[in-house]
Order: sequence, then C-alpha cells, then structure tokens
Amino acid sequence: MSKAVRFGLLTLIILGTTLAMAQVAPPEIFFTDLTSAPNTGGESVSGFAGAYVTLYGNGFGTTQGSSTVNWNGQNCLRVVSWGGTWLWYQKVVVQLGASCTAGTGSFGVTVNGAASVSPGQTVNGYSYTGALFTVRTTGHIYCVATSGSDSAAGTFSGGCWATMLKAKNTLAAGDVAYVENGVNQSSMDPSSSSFSQPASLSFQTGDTCNSAVPCAQLPLALGAYPGATATVTMCSGCGYIWRVPNIGGHQDNWNLFGLTFRGGGIDIGNGTSATNWRLVANDISCDDSSDVYGCITAADSNNFWYYGNWWHNIGSQCNNVSLTCKLYHAFYTADSHVDFAWNIVDPDPTNSGTAGCRAVQWHTTLTTTDEGDLHIHDNIIRNAICDGINLSTVNPGMAGGIELYNNVVYHVGKGPDPSGTASVYTCLYGGGENHSTYTSAINVYNNSFFDCGARNPGFNSGAFGVVNMHAVLTNNIIYQPSPELYYANNDGGCSLWSGSNNLWFGNGSAPCSSQITGSLNVNPMYTSATAGAAVNDLHLQTGSPAVTAGLSISTLTHDIQGSLRPLGSAFDLGAYQLTGATTINRPNPPTNVQVSVQ
Repeated sequence: MSKAVRFGLLTLIILGTTLAMAQVAPPEIFFTDLTSAPNTGGESVSGFAGAYVTLYGNGFGTTQGSSTVNWNGQNCLRVVSWGGTWLWYQKVVVQLGASCTAGTGSFGVTVNGAASVSPGQTVNGYSYTGALFTVRTTGHIYCVATSGSDSAAGTFSGGCWATMLKAKNTLAAGDVAYVENGVNQSSMDPSSSSFSQPASLSFQTGDTCNSAVPCAQLPLALGAYPGATATVTMCSGCGYIWRVPNIGGHQDNWNLFGLTFRGGGIDIGNGTSATNWRLVANDISCDDSSDVYGCITAADSNNFWYYGNWWHNIGSQCNNVSLTCKLYHAFYTADSHVDFAWNIVDPDPTNSGTAGCRAVQWHTTLTTTDEGDLHIHDNIIRNAICDGINLSTVNPGMAGGIELYNNVVYHVGKGPDPSGTASVYTCLYGGGENHSTYTSAINVYNNSFFDCGARNPGFNSGAFGVVNMHAVLTNNIIYQPSPELYYANNDGGCSLWSGSNNLWFGNGSAPCSSQITGSLNVNPMYTSATAGAAVNDLHLQTGSPAVTAGLSISTLTHDIQGSLRPLGSAFDLGAYQLTGATTINRPNPPTNVQVSVQ
C-alpha cells in the first residue's frame, strides 16, 4: 500500500514560513467518501448530474462565503453544503459536473486566499502525497428511497428503489447507490438465509472489474445521500448486522459510506480473502448480540481503509456475565495492509462500566499469520474497559511496517473486568504472542496519552505494555495520574524500548533513561485532564513545555486537526500542534452519546 493511498491526505499550500505569524488557518482535506465516481447519470440539479462526493477535512469555515472548491483546477463542481461538522473536523459536499474531465487528480479548496495542496507539490521542504480521486464517464448512479419501488429503474430520473438489498444485489463495478433519509434495512437478506448466521445485509459478490482498469478505481459504492440518515439494524433471527460470508471466493472493492449501523456485530472475512474495502464516516453501535469477536470483526483480508468512522456504545449487554465480553471489542481484526485513521472509538461514552473490552485490537486468532503494514493515525480512542490499542500478534518486519502517530488515547484500561474476567489495561499493548523472533520495531510517535490502566495499577496495567516486541517512542506525551504506571510491570523491560524526546508526567521520573533519551518530566499542560473523566481535551495550552520540544519527522506533515507541522521552530510533542491561529475552526468531537440499539 503506497504512502499516497495510505495517508489519504490533501494538504495545505503555504506561502513561506509565515503561517503562524499571520495566524491564518488554511484548509486541509483529509479524505473523501468516494475515490472514484461518474460525472453524469445521477440526480439532475442546476445542470449538474454527477455523483455526490463529500470532502472531509478542516479549516473550511462554517459558511462558504468567497471560498471555492475545484476538481483538478477546474470549476466544474456544484457545492451542495459547506462547513458541516463530522467528529472533530468538517465536511464539504460537492456534485460532479459533466465538464469535470475524466481522469485521476485531486480536489482543491481555497479559504481566505489559502489553498490546499495538489499531490506532488513540495512546500517548506515537505513533499505532499495527497489523496487521489478518479472522475469517470462510466458507471451508474442509483438511489434508494422510502417512496421507491424495487421494480423501478433505481435512478433519480426513473424512480428510486425501495431497499438497500436491491441496490446491493444490483451494483456492478463502478456503480454508486445513494440511500435517502429514513430508509432502514431491518429484515433478513434472503440471500443469507441459508447460512447458520444470517444477516440484514450479506455481501457475497464483489467487483468484476477487468484488467484494463484497476479494481480500486471501480468500486461498488453504497452509502447515505448527503444529509440523510440511512440505517441498517439487526434483523429478527439474524446473527449480524451485515457480513461477508466465507463463500464464493473474493468479495472485493466495496465502499460503504455515511451509514448508521445498530444492533449486532459486523463480520468481514474468516476465509473470504476480501480486498480493497473502504468504510468511511459510518456511525456504528452494537450490543454484543452477535456470535463474533467485535462490533466489526475482520480477518483473512487485505487493503482496508477505515476513515472517519464513529464507534460508540459498544457491548451494552456486557453486564451479563454469561457473555464473553473479554473477547468482544469495538474493532477486532487479523488483517494486514490497513489504514485506520480519523476515527473516534468510544466504547463506553457514558462511563457505565457496561461495554465490550478493547477499543482496537489486532490478533491472529482468526488467521494463520501475523499482521503487518498497519498505519494507525489521527484517531481519538477513549473510554475503553480494557486496552485502547492492542497489537497482540503483529509483525513489524513486514513491508510497510507498523506505525502509530497523531492518536489521542485517554481514559482506557478503566475496568471493570469484562464479565468478571481479568484482562490487560493499557493505552497501547504490543506483543505477548508470536514475537520472540521479531527484531523490527513498531514506531510510535507524536501521540497524546492520558489516564491509562486505572483498573489495576500493577500487573497488566499502564500506559504501555510492550512485551517481546521492539518499540521506538518519539515525540509522545504520556501523562499517568498516580498510581497509574508508565508501563505495565509484566512488560519485557527497557531492553526492547528505544526512542527520544518524549514527555512523561504524573507518576514519578521518566523511565528507561538508558534506552529512551531526551525525556521531559514536567506537566504537559493539557487543556483539560481529569482522571476518570469520559471527556478530556488534550490540546496543549500556551506555555506548555511540549511546544517545540520534538524531533523533526520528515513524513509527518500535520497534526490530528490538520495543522501544519512544524508551525514554530520545531515539532511539538503529542498529537496536537499549538497553532496560535485565530481564524481556525475546529469542531468539538461528539461526547457522552447514549443510543438505543435494536
């Protein structure tokens, strides 16, 4: 998986090095819901009839005003909405026009005279890769509506379909189906009724692209119409919300975006060898009523992009001690070649103590080899009973490596023991299984950690539990209110750790001074840091000793909110740069959400 594909960044254009002084916050596009779509054949509005595309990023402003958006420099787009909020950032929705030239390129946004960068540009010595998008003249655009009929044409002009099932079963390579407001898929997918665990949606067929066009450029896309709430709920007698069953070979190149999932778990894999899937900006909550290992369980698959999804209220039935909640996680995978970014994972947002175990876990129970080429970045992970991020069975030596950066992780490892069974309680756990021969290291840099392992400040608890695996720590902030430990006391010890320029605070002096150099042992001055709180703000305050205290990392161009790195004379520590910008618009992440799962 290339850097350009993995990172999915359309970044900023800056004039010289005067950004911080001018206190201007240029826009940045993090990712788009679609990566390829037709420029005609959809809903006709004011002379535009192409696909709708949502650009997710920051610095757009709350209203468009004089701001502009283009495709490859062409003014061929209709702006549908501007500056809406999603998680802690923003979105702009556009519609492609027929005058958008077919080909691969990028969107550009200009706000207050500052424009986002095109892929390939070099600014201040940094080379920006960008997120590429392909405009096509091929492929169909379909729709699903509560007023529709499955015997209709399924188009905006000829009448929408009534069900997601019809859309899912009809889509071919390069097609897009938009699901309008109020549509709810809550009945069993007839095609899955013969399985021992049927689902509301069952993805049994995949992309049939040909050798002339790369499969990734012809996805099958199913998602919410702009501004719509389209829901998939657990059907009566089903074992899953949706699944990719182990039949019929590959189920490839699906793109699910903007949907709401409620009820049981989601199963992707266990022998399907699915590849090139994108799950983008979905709202996901599940109650542990499925026979799976997590709210999303994925295995035996490769090349997955999880961008901008919101996991919350995970495992609401885990107060029942007969359930195996220790094995039930928000996101559980045994896949390689994964980019997991700009998500919020919040299993227990109301601090109920009733939730699944881990927020994010990689583990090879579901496959035969350890995982690698993993890129976990720009996420907020909080309020987990057990670990925030657990890398139990990974191979850092696989091409592409394993890296974690720009993540905010707090109030995890908080307990109680899931179903009364002891677990591991850390911000980041790595190793413990299959790693005695691995000499490569996971790279952990510019993350902000706080309040990890309060359940049992001792064995199996702490900010880190890196056992039998090498880890390089750079530019991180680790704040552990006493008596929470910096690292679990079952850790293999400092011999496996290295790195520099980290800040350690809250429970004594910085650890591992022989292996980790240049450590600070002072208060990082987080904006709000209350142990045990479900919501904290780990932005740096003015005067923080973490400002300009980091090493330069050539591949890291931005922080979690889209601000340029560096803005001052050097990198700041942690996930957030201190911007000093007065025109910046950063929505707050959603907090303390309680949902009703069906």
